[in-house]
Amino acid sequence: MRPRLHPAARLGATASLLLCLSACGSSPAPGPATGDGPSPSSSPLGVVIPPAHDFGDACRLLTTMEVQAAAGGLPVTATPRTDPQSGSYCDYMQATRYGGGSLLLSVQVSVHGSASEARDVVDQLGGSPVQGIGDVARVQVQQGVSIAVHVAHGATLAAVSTFDRIPQQVLVRLAALVGGRL
Repeated sequence: MRPRLHPAARLGATASLLLCLSACGSSPAPGPATGDGPSPSSSPLGVVIPPAHDFGDACRLLTTMEVQAAAGGLPVTATPRTDPQSGSYCDYMQATRYGGGSLLLSVQVSVHGSASEARDVVDQLGGSPVQGIGDVARVQVQQGVSIAVHVAHGATLAAVSTFDRIPQQVLVRLAALVGGRL
């Protein structure tokens, strides 16, 4: 019997996959000429991943009330975090009836070197095109596992994802809000 991953661990694995995919085919961002500042790191496969440009607090893109209304039910809290390699995140946790919380939605935002680079990443990630969100948007559905909407607006790339906790149509509406606020 295969062990089941906690939803937060699965979302982390998905975010890691997105990071790896977004690094594929992109060139490192030019670093400071003086050698100051962060330097690119190498992944175990030797792929150079440039430091993410600071987007700031990803939780400013969706309010807890918007997420709670989309999910219905119990209160939602938002927790921001930043990774120097993959950008800014916001994890929206929904309270459970028995205390504690469970991961409901995650927003990841990174800034790429150019608008065409951000659009290329969305296209490489695949999925069905979604019209009217950002410069380009695609929705990926893995039945019974997860739904993610990837949005490029200018050089900024956002991924709005859930583990089948929010219906696809509702997730697309949330991604449209994010795309309009990038």
